[in-house]
Amino acid sequence: DGSYVGRTGSNCEFVCPEAKTEKATGIIESIYSKSDKDYLDIDYVTLNSNWKPGGISGSRYTNDNSKIRTFEISKSVDIIVHYKYTTTSTEPTPHWEIVSPTTMNPIDFYNNFNTNESPYSPFRGLYEVEIENNIIIKIKQIFTS
Repeated sequence: DGSYVGRTGSNCEFVCPEAKTEKATGIIESIYSKSDKDYLDIDYVTLNSNWKPGGISGSRYTNDNSKIRTFEISKSVDIIVHYKYTTTSTEPTPHWEIVSPTTMNPIDFYNNFNTNESPYSPFRGLYEVEIENNIIIKIKQIFTS
């Protein structure tokens, strides 16, 4: 798996390296599979601390570096969203519905993301990702309306 251990101390004990973790906010550009692994391309942004959901006080974020970063997505990724694409008995046409933060399985998330390519789709918003050893372990949609 690419990890390693070392030995240290007078008794030559094994020491595992600490996991390298990072959290970042960004716009997901694409999600795709390649060689039986899933990948995510993300453009990091900085949230504007003056912006308030529902209020008008400037841009939600700034993008000082438009570099697109690519990460493998963990098979056990934790995904949290604020929207679901649904139908109801009173509204049989599929529509977006705001929900409390809820988990979504990766296949449904990928399908929603990849089949709703409009820039106005709720899935085309801001996300916080948690990365451990260059693999995405958590994707959290940032609610911005």
